Amino acid sequence: MWRRIMDAAFLLRKKGVNGVGIPDLIIALIAHHHDLPVLSKDRHFHAMHAHLGLKLYDPFV
Repeated sequence: MWRRIMDAAFLLRKKGVNGVGIPDLIIALIAHHHDLPVLSKDRHFHAMHAHLGLKLYDPFV
């Protein structure tokens, strides 16, 4: 799991996304692993959606 977190952090930094915390990465990777969406207005999750394929849930759509 830690290797996947570090790989994701490296990829995000390579894409210009900085400041994503370890807790956000853990939440995102667990949700992605289980093919579940994340409900969040945090800009980091939107960046992970764009670069890591994370599913987001927006109840207002």
